[in-house]
Amino acid sequence: MSALTIVRKVVFRSVGEFFANPDIAAMCQLNPVSAAVSTYFGGTYQQEQFENLASFIDLINAKLRNIENQKIDQKFLESSDGKRIIGKIFRDIARDNRIEKLTAMANLTVNLFQKSKLNVDEREIYVDILDALNVLQLSILQRAMIEIKQRAADPKSTPHKGFSWEKLHKEYESKGITGALLLQSIRVLESNGLVNQNNADVQEENQTHFVTFFGEQFYAFITDSIAFDNLNL
Repeated sequence: MSALTIVRKVVFRSVGEFFANPDIAAMCQLNPVSAAVSTYFGGTYQQEQFENLASFIDLINAKLRNIENQKIDQKFLESSDGKRIIGKIFRDIARDNRIEKLTAMANLTVNLFQKSKLNVDEREIYVDILDALNVLQLSILQRAMIEIKQRAADPKSTPHKGFSWEKLHKEYESKGITGALLLQSIRVLESNGLVNQNNADVQEENQTHFVTFFGEQFYAFITDSIAFDNLNL
């Protein structure tokens, strides 16, 4: 008998009840991988999900302390489009509970549900992009943005949006990140319109890529809970 056959015969009301079933429990002991899956999903998984949601709510509440209630787009929040976007946000934090993603999604959520000129499609694409990015890809974008801000603050530097993947490789190599993985991560950022390859001369050598205007705006939305005030949107 297969696990699928059991599921079709028995109605389960929770993940814990599923793994507590004697037949399912026996099947999960057939190999170390199934046993590990059973131990995680049958034990700590649901508690982790509750903790993820609690952490996410705490982050949102902390960020909303400095934002007046009248700035919240209550109409959009209660609309079918707004609820669909909330569903996407929930699915993302359920899949990736690392604090970097939770914090980025909390900032983005606060920004998207403030009154602004953004239409539904624009709000949704930000959630889709953040959902598609992992922590490594977010850190690459962050590193590029830090360099941009440092150049802008230095009167001796020529401000530009460029960054070098070779320089990043030297920094990430010590963390066990290969050049191939780094390039693949940059290509993901490119495919989402956040960075582009340089196709013109820049002020410094070896600046192989640059952060797009959309990339700068996206970064502001996921790192600053009052991004709309700063971007005049």
